[in-house]
Amino acid sequence: EEESINDSRTCGSKLTCGECVETNLTSNELENCMWFEFEHGNYCRSECGMFGCGMSECSAKPDEILNDRLENSDVCSSDDCTSCVSDGCAWTVNECYETCDVVADASCYTSKYFKNMTAEEICKVEEESINDSRTCGSKLTCGE
Repeated sequence: EEESINDSRTCGSKLTCGECVETNLTSNELENCMWFEFEHGNYCRSECGMFGCGMSECSAKPDEILNDRLENSDVCSSDDCTSCVSDGCAWTVNECYETCDVVADASCYTSKYFKNMTAEEICKVEEESINDSRTCGSKLTCGE
C-alpha cells in the first residue's frame, strides 16, 4: 500500500503530459503515470479512476516542443503570464507562445478561450489550476 501512496503522490505532482507519461511508477517500473485531459483542466494519476484510464503517451515529445517553439516572435516573448496574455499571446507550460497549438496536451491560457476576462483574471485561473492540481495530486483516497 505504501508504494501505491508513493505512486499517487509522484504522479499527482506532474503538471504536463510529457512529464507525466515519462514518470515510472514506484510499484512497477514497467508502468508509467497516466495523463487525463479535459476541456477545463488536465491532471496526472497513477491509476484508472471514475473517468477511465488516462493517456500513456502525448502527441508531441518535449524535444519536438522545443524545436517548434516560436522563438522569432517579438510580441510573444513575455516571461510572465499577465504580460503574455495582455499581448494577445498564449501562456502554457510557463512560457509565452503565439498560439496554444505549439504545445500539445498542456493547459493553455489565452483570451481566445477565456472570453470577457482580463489578463489578470485569466492568469489567476492558471495559478488556481496549478494549486488545485498539486492539492488534488496529494490526495490518496476519495474521502480526503
